[in-house]
This record gives sequence, C-alpha cells and structure tokens, in this order.
Amino acid sequence: MADANTCPVKCIGTSEGDGGRYYIFRDVAGQERKLTRMQLTRRPDLVALFGGNISWLKSHFPHHTNVMKSHPDGSISRHRMVLDFVISDAADWLMSECLSKPMPAPSNIRIPNQDSYLQDLIAQFLHQADLMDGISLDLRAELFMPAATAFANIATCMREQTDELKKHLKHTILAEDHTP
Repeated sequence: MADANTCPVKCIGTSEGDGGRYYIFRDVAGQERKLTRMQLTRRPDLVALFGGNISWLKSHFPHHTNVMKSHPDGSISRHRMVLDFVISDAADWLMSECLSKPMPAPSNIRIPNQDSYLQDLIAQFLHQADLMDGISLDLRAELFMPAATAFANIATCMREQTDELKKHLKHTILAEDHTP
C-alpha cells in the first residue's frame, strides 16, 4: 500500500473555493498546488504533480499486463509486468490523504485597507438610498403610490444594511495571526 512518508508529493489538506473542493499539495518542485477531483483523475495533471516521474505511482498503484515472449527454442513464456499506474487508485489515495489532514484554522488578520473599503461601500449604499428616496418623492408627487412605496422600502432596506456594515467598522479585529 502507498505510504505518505515515501510519496514525493506532500498532501497538505483541502479548501473550499469557487470550483468546489480543492485538494492542496506540495509538488516535487516544492510549489503549492490546488487541484480539483476532476484534475486529479486526468493523467496529465497527475503526472505534472509528480514532475513527470511516475516511478512512485507505478510502484504503489501498478497497472499490470500479461506479456508473452517467444524463445529461440520455440517455447513461450508468460509473465506479468507493470505497464503503467491506475489513475483512479492514485487519485483516490491522494484525495483521502488530503482529507485526513486537519483543516487550517481561519486567520483573524484584517485585509489591508479593509476598513477604508468598507467605508467606501457604506458611502455608496447611503448615496443609492438617497437616490431611491428622491425617486420615491417624485413618484408620490405624481400619485404613483405603489411605486413610491416600493422605492421608499428599498431606501429603508439599504440604510438598514448600512447600519449593519457600520457595526463591523466599530469592532475592528486587531490581532496577530498565530496559525501555523
């Protein structure tokens, strides 16, 4: 069976992203690589992870074939030889190794300029809420009450969301990241 200690590729763990679950590895060149399940089941992606050297894969996930050889005396011998590696077995093992690793703890470090970005977002929301209120007043003057009410409700909702965002400005996390 495969041994993680002898594997030239190090399984780090998993993460969730836009494309679903990613399996995280340190390839033979020492670079961190994130691959999806589909990528792991494609031979070129799997071989690239191992830097083109498939000897470890062939020795741990062998795909055997029977070979016949004819000898000068007319006899025929048969023997099994490793032709390649079983891609699905290798992919399954690599994924299970990644899943067995603990998920890294989420970091509590603030993104640079996060507060200024949030302040800009709040200002944009308030500007849009003011525009919605203006539309609502124009519609009331023309006696389009259902539409005027709808725009007033949108403005109110936008201001409520702004109030929620403001709470995050007041409670800025100032902490060091102590994740390994």
